[in-house]
Amino acid sequence: MAGVGKTRISPEVQHFLHEFWEMAAFIANTLIFIIVGLVIAQRIEFTGNDFIILGILYIGIHVVRALVIAMFYPLMKKFGYGLDVKNAVVIWYGALRGAIGLALALVVANVDYSVLEANGMADILNLSGAEHFDNIKNEFLFLTAGIVTLTLLINATTIKFVVNKLGLTKVAPAKALMIVSANQYLRTASENQLERLKSDRFISNANWSQVKEYLPKDVEEYNLDEQIETISEMRKRCLEKEKSSYWHQFKDGLLGPVAVRRLSDSIDGMLDEGGLQELSHRKDLELLMKTPKLLSRLQTVPLLKNITRHLFFERLAVSYDCARGFIDAQEDVIKLVESMYRSLEDGDEEGNKNLGIIENEINENKIEGLTFIRNLKKTYPEIYDAIATRQAIRMLLNYELKTVERLQKNGRIDSGEAAKMIHTIEERMKKLMHKPPKVKVPEAIDFLEEVSWLEAF
Repeated sequence: MAGVGKTRISPEVQHFLHEFWEMAAFIANTLIFIIVGLVIAQRIEFTGNDFIILGILYIGIHVVRALVIAMFYPLMKKFGYGLDVKNAVVIWYGALRGAIGLALALVVANVDYSVLEANGMADILNLSGAEHFDNIKNEFLFLTAGIVTLTLLINATTIKFVVNKLGLTKVAPAKALMIVSANQYLRTASENQLERLKSDRFISNANWSQVKEYLPKDVEEYNLDEQIETISEMRKRCLEKEKSSYWHQFKDGLLGPVAVRRLSDSIDGMLDEGGLQELSHRKDLELLMKTPKLLSRLQTVPLLKNITRHLFFERLAVSYDCARGFIDAQEDVIKLVESMYRSLEDGDEEGNKNLGIIENEINENKIEGLTFIRNLKKTYPEIYDAIATRQAIRMLLNYELKTVERLQKNGRIDSGEAAKMIHTIEERMKKLMHKPPKVKVPEAIDFLEEVSWLEAF
């Protein structure tokens, strides 16, 4: 589940929903394959010519697919994320036929000849009789099932070899460094835990030489063929961390669905540049946090005043969400940069220089986000207070939800009590969503009293 749909589902039920539909799809696929197998076994008698036609058809659909991809390749190469030759080969060869084709073949196999005859379709299709039509249905079902079987037996089993030959499974340098760092941390943490276990009086007599065999592989056993400490690779690591931070904020209820989608999409665009652009070069950041001037002008129209005021408030709330989530993500990236500093070897001047450049770029991003929030607070103080109030309520409710989950995990409350408490929290969340805090415009006398140079009057 991706795109807009991913943010429409509550993070609390997202995992369960994913598991449910995955199981439902598996059961449906299994049933379709079983039904088709039974139907073919009962109805169809195979001949040598059927298998020859099946082989010709298998080759033909690959030729046709290759021609279609080649025809549209110039467009696919330029639009979207861009399609290169290697991925085009995978699209061509990896096209597996499965449950959808079999389901359509079953629909055709269950069509009654009398229905076609009554509608006049039998004459249009030039069918000589029910027996002729049954032969066509059986051949159609056999060829469809045969194509599905061949793609599963040939394409599915050899796609790994094709992908490896194309070099698509080669780990990117930035990801390779992340794997090495993660394994190094895991190895060190496991060794420290092993030393602590030795002091446990219940297991102090264990065979520790055998226990050590189950430690993670040493980092030195991983072979890195390339020099990966380039500034572009470091930037890509930072962008991946920033994107991960957005989705963690969304799951924790700290970032709204519209904001997380916009911020995540902006990161995808920068990742396509391969880390060659500066992290502070955010062309679309101002657009994410910008409020259309049209909404401000429409608020002066009497008939549209209430509607446009609501839209204006929601747009500012999304802009605030984007800016706040952006700042929090930059702080997470700074922590990543600090860990990268620690992982550098002594005397690595180039690595320190590159990380210094990246740190400056991240600080520029933080300043830009903080400046936007400061200007929002200065320009629309009442709206800013309302947005901040809604954010505070949302953070409080999410803290309550996490606390209930922690209490249930620790055994202090049972599942029934936890469900009731979670239900009351979700009710308040819905109330916040449908009835957010209103913008309170101060009275004129209160506003004048806040102006320092008018106090004497």
